Amino acid sequence: MLPTAEEKQKIQEAAIANPEVPLGSAEQFLMMLSTISELPARLKLWLFKLDYEIMEKEVAEPLMDLKQGIAALQKNHTFKVLLSLLLSVGNFLNNTEARGFQIEYLSKVPEVKDTVHKHSLLHHLCHMVLDKYPDTTDLYSEIGSITRASKVDFEELASNIEKMQVECKASWDYLKVIAKHDGPTNIKLK
Repeated sequence: MLPTAEEKQKIQEAAIANPEVPLGSAEQFLMMLSTISELPARLKLWLFKLDYEIMEKEVAEPLMDLKQGIAALQKNHTFKVLLSLLLSVGNFLNNTEARGFQIEYLSKVPEVKDTVHKHSLLHHLCHMVLDKYPDTTDLYSEIGSITRASKVDFEELASNIEKMQVECKASWDYLKVIAKHDGPTNIKLK
């Protein structure tokens, strides 16, 4: 889209050689573009400005879901009851007095089954919660943000953050280049 130095030179030579012949609309457009100082930097800055809101949303929403999900789990009574019961059942089954367990153990809970009915430990935990703690709620409906955060590809998110950081730094460089030609300007901060 941008005219090269060679194109500008040829158009100028043609205009000087034949002043009575007006330039075509494409040539006039290219000559007009060539008069704009630091046009590539301006266009890249403009493109960044147009894309920024979308980039910000792609990064901010998953992080906000994660933050809200963590806060929701920390306050959630039902989740605390489940973890407490799981620890108690684990201590009973293992004949120990452990004060906690590794988080990785949670993924194994559905795999642990009773020997008679082949129901999982999770099945029995749910029945215990319903019987002994009727004031608990439907955990799944309360942790929508955790559900959304669990579907996020955090490697891709990290890549998007890094890309955004690179583009922000490049935009500052474009602003500096433009400011050299236009003189000091007030940069509008959002």
